[in-house]
Amino acid sequence: MTKHQLLLAALGVCLFLGACKKENSGGGPVITGLRADQANPNDTTLHYVNPSQYVILDGAGLSSVQSVTFDGIAATIDIALAANNHFVVQVPSIPFTSLDTTKANTIVVTTTHGSFTYHFPVVPPPPAVAAISNEFAHPGDVITLTGQFLYLIQSITFPGGIAASQFTSSPDGSSLTVTVPAGATTGGGITFVSTGGTSSSLPAAGFRDTTGMLCDFDDINTYSWGATAIIDSPSFTGNNGYFAQLSYSSGINAGDEQWWNTGRSINLNNVQWVPVANMGDPITSYAMKFEVYVKIPWTVGGIYIVPNYTWTYLADFAPWKTAPANTYVNSGQWQTIVIPLTNFQTNNGAGSAASSLSTLIGNNGFNAIDLMLVDDGTTPITNFDAGIDNIRVVKVQ
Repeated sequence: MTKHQLLLAALGVCLFLGACKKENSGGGPVITGLRADQANPNDTTLHYVNPSQYVILDGAGLSSVQSVTFDGIAATIDIALAANNHFVVQVPSIPFTSLDTTKANTIVVTTTHGSFTYHFPVVPPPPAVAAISNEFAHPGDVITLTGQFLYLIQSITFPGGIAASQFTSSPDGSSLTVTVPAGATTGGGITFVSTGGTSSSLPAAGFRDTTGMLCDFDDINTYSWGATAIIDSPSFTGNNGYFAQLSYSSGINAGDEQWWNTGRSINLNNVQWVPVANMGDPITSYAMKFEVYVKIPWTVGGIYIVPNYTWTYLADFAPWKTAPANTYVNSGQWQTIVIPLTNFQTNNGAGSAASSLSTLIGNNGFNAIDLMLVDDGTTPITNFDAGIDNIRVVKVQ
């Protein structure tokens, strides 16, 4: 049996929410209250529901449910989860920005004997940020945040208490663009206030946050050798001080993995990837991040990222493989790259991930890191020019 079927066998006395307004249009089903599908230590009574949440509808006449809608949006129902006095259902995804306002905050249950409308708050969860397009953007830059419930925003505050005044959400709440406000130079999380609540972009994404920095080529500079240049160049619009430039204009033959040739690698000295106190954390909680600026369309080859030349575990950074028309270029902007540490895998990045942080980087979390430009394809790289900055390992969940 599923967990919800097992749950139904254990359901007990109905909980009543007398404050909620009820309408009975069919004389058949009745809803008297809502509960969470998994009991908390204290109280399972709900005062509002969110999309994707499983809930229990308590009442009567629910054994022949045909449909359930939240704010006019139909939920997927499973009649196996129905009983006369209760019904388990998952709240559907709801387009809050384009709802029929006459159906807002309503739950309608229809059975073979009629329908019943129950008035109850249906709200989005607080904004949830998964990524920021450029975590080291400057005031005046427009950045894109991706995630869930990034709509119905009332305010956005950057670290240091700097409020943003220009932002726009996508209709489905999956993305939001915001102009970085003047004075936003402090590192930390971005705070969001919406009708669904308050949240931070951390831990998934910070703004100008140097936590876990391995090398920024400025204040934290563990660079050893390899890159064509460590420069501060206005030709890479929006850079933050010095960065490493991987530039190779003489061509790289198909199948050429001689990464040690001039200008084809970034090799850092030993550096603390993860604090010793956190080495017992799950490897799934961490990711490597850096900013990249690719000036010339990238269509072949990749950058192998290898801890300390061991080649046991490797992450293959080749964003062109999933880009439109298999071509990657930054269009004049730096972009934050997120590589989960589970992407460091055996078999040249195509095998199995390390089972723990210590397996990947040693018991003390102290290791070197090497980024290597290779042509592992069947066509040559005729030209390559990219900047890489702010190499860091951070806890993202």
